[in-house]
Order: sequence, then structure tokens, then C-alpha cells
Amino acid sequence: MHTAFLLAAGLGTRLRPLTLERPKALLPVCGVPMLDYALALARAHGHASILVNAHYLWRQVAAWAVGGIHLEGWESTLIVALILGLLNATIRPLLFWLSLPLTCLTFGFFVLVLNTAMLGLTAWIAGKFDRIHFAIDGFWDAFWGAIIISLVAWALGWLARPAGRSRQ
Repeated sequence: MHTAFLLAAGLGTRLRPLTLERPKALLPVCGVPMLDYALALARAHGHASILVNAHYLWRQVAAWAVGGIHLEGWESTLIVALILGLLNATIRPLLFWLSLPLTCLTFGFFVLVLNTAMLGLTAWIAGKFDRIHFAIDGFWDAFWGAIIISLVAWALGWLARPAGRSRQ
């Protein structure tokens, strides 16, 4: 079995202004995002395992991958990232230490619930403002979204390490 690798990371400079608020891979063709066509083509050629590379507006690609997360516009993306960053810098460390015994009992898996709670809290705060277009339909959508965000953050942190430190 081969793995397909789809590029959904382009800035889409030739498609501006359409790509200012949405990644090129999510632009609709006949009402369907281009990434859906690419996935269908990869599956039709026998690829069961598919990786999607996304960096430009990657949160929107993550929201697309988890159907119950709705995020619209670059302004909302920026504000949601700011809210999530502030929550992770202030409230999450306290919750992490309070839930440390449970995290140890679950061999670290409770951190996923903590990340889900932070994403859900972000959606709740964003819902209090009319200008922020961000919503999560339910727990499992927040859970899978938190996993995607955690994996991307881990990969970016791993890649951003100084050259002198080993990448083990």
C-alpha cells in the first residue's frame, strides 16, 4: 500500500483576493473544495493512507478535516489563534498541574482532554463576539481538532529547534 502526499500549503498568490481568507486547496470548484477532488482521486487510485501538507491558513485545513469546526476569514483565524494562545499561556498550565494525577493515571492521555477543553473554551469565548466566526459542533469535533492542532504544534516545535540541539 502506498501513501499519497497532497500539498495543500500554497499561498495562492495568483488567486488573490480569493486566497486571502481561505487556503487555495479549500477554494470551491462547482461547490466542492479542490482538496476533496484530490482526495477522491487519490482514493480512486488505491491510496488508503493519505497525508495532507498544510501551512498557509492551516487551521482552516484542520477545520475542513474535522467537519464540525467552523472558522471563517483571516481576521477570525487571527483572533482565535490569539485567544487559544492566551488560554494556553495562562489557564492551561494551572489546569495541567491540577490534573497531573489523572494525567499520570492515564499515561498522559488526559492531556488530550485538556487540549480539547482549551479548544472548546476558545470557541465559547469567540462565540461571545459577533465579529469572530468560529464554532465547534460538539466534543468529538473539538477532540479531533485538538489532536490535529497538537500534532501540527509538535511538528513545528520539532522543526524550529536550534541547529545545535538534536532532534530525537
